[in-house]
Amino acid sequence: MFTRPHRFLLALTLFAAALSLPLLKLSPATLTGASQIAIAILFALSFHLMYGICGMLWFAHGIFFGVGGYALVYLLKGFHAQSIPYVPISLLPLACGLAAALAGAAIGWIATRREKLAFAMISLGIGELAMGLGYVFRSVSGGEEGLSVDRWVGPTPLGITFGPPWQVYLLIVCWVALSMLAIRHFETTPLGRIALAARENAERLRFLAYDVRMVRWLTFTVSSFFAGIAGSLSALSYEHVGLASLSIEHSALPVFMTVLGGTGSFFGTIAGAIGVTLLSTQLSGVTPAWLFYLGVIFTCVILFSPNGLAGAFAAQRALLVAGTARRQLLRNGLARAAAILVVATGLIGMTEVVFARRSGGGAVSIFTLGLPLAGALLLWLLVAASGAWWGWSTLARAARIRRAAPDVTRSKMEAA
Repeated sequence: MFTRPHRFLLALTLFAAALSLPLLKLSPATLTGASQIAIAILFALSFHLMYGICGMLWFAHGIFFGVGGYALVYLLKGFHAQSIPYVPISLLPLACGLAAALAGAAIGWIATRREKLAFAMISLGIGELAMGLGYVFRSVSGGEEGLSVDRWVGPTPLGITFGPPWQVYLLIVCWVALSMLAIRHFETTPLGRIALAARENAERLRFLAYDVRMVRWLTFTVSSFFAGIAGSLSALSYEHVGLASLSIEHSALPVFMTVLGGTGSFFGTIAGAIGVTLLSTQLSGVTPAWLFYLGVIFTCVILFSPNGLAGAFAAQRALLVAGTARRQLLRNGLARAAAILVVATGLIGMTEVVFARRSGGGAVSIFTLGLPLAGALLLWLLVAASGAWWGWSTLARAARIRRAAPDVTRSKMEAA
């Protein structure tokens, strides 16, 4: 278990490593990909404030991401036209975050009048409303093409123009790091603690004379602020913003990231953001079935680990801390991982054969192994079935170990 000094040292080391990436002479595409991961982390953490901390399931979080992006584009256009006073580029994300916070305050004042399912339904309606307004006012939103702008504008102190990708990357890393510290600090503030209590038991808070709606509205506004910063950094990186950033599909990304990493877990949300971003960027260039794989992963996490990756890690750590047959647990964990790998290999083989056969791609020759379609599907089905049987046996052994564990182990697992 890491103590606070250890966690601080680890965070400082990771931050220094992120800042040193441009020294490795990486390609602009690699730095852009790293910037995309950093922006996804901030976007997911902003949703973590709303859902993981306060328990508000909001399906239109992309609105505030898009407001931040559009605010940055219009500010840069104003600088180019010299119609507004110049502000350093490095400070623009703060202004864009404030614009998103204003939008969040207005929307949240309406949405937080309801809770739970009604609140989620309101988010869907507002999300569709925002997209509809974007298509109606094409002169403002740019329509499907969006708006583009040159980020190189104004004075260049010390030769910093934010034209090269490495300069934009460093700016993004600094803003994301500051925002992560602010979000982490918010969780420890009285408002953050009350927001967490509102998620767990709102009725008890009302009995204690707290205004639960005001707590949710303030948390909603703060979450919108950080989502706006993420949107402005994305628009600055790509020099473009479009209606896709407002869409329901884009709003679903932080939901995937938060649930995959672990609802309510700060570091789990970060892990989920990194995983989903890598899957969407890397798999999309390898296979046309990447959305299918993302859906399967999300479904499996919901079924077998409702608390996400963070919850699974906490449960295993509780067993190890309690000293419950560590060697057997490690052996079963490795066997389970191998079984999952075998099952995944079989399912991937079946999926790629079907998708490649339908599209006529060259991947058929790799996954069919020279067999007819039916034979190849049967082969990969046998591989997946053998892995499933292996995994089921390891799960049965792990269950026997847990039943034999002392009561203290079970209590620690439940607490985790």
